Amino acid sequence: MDDTGNAEELLSTGPEDFPLSADGLGIEIGRCLERMEQLDLSGMIR
Repeated sequence: MDDTGNAEELLSTGPEDFPLSADGLGIEIGRCLERMEQLDLSGMIR
């Protein structure tokens, strides 16, 4: 998946996509933050 696809997926994720448990939510937030750190936003910022 390219950076654009990752950014679109991250921006479109809503609360309904997260698990109900607090532990599961923490894991998913951590995954999201890791993926955001890997994005190259230089082409998206003007």
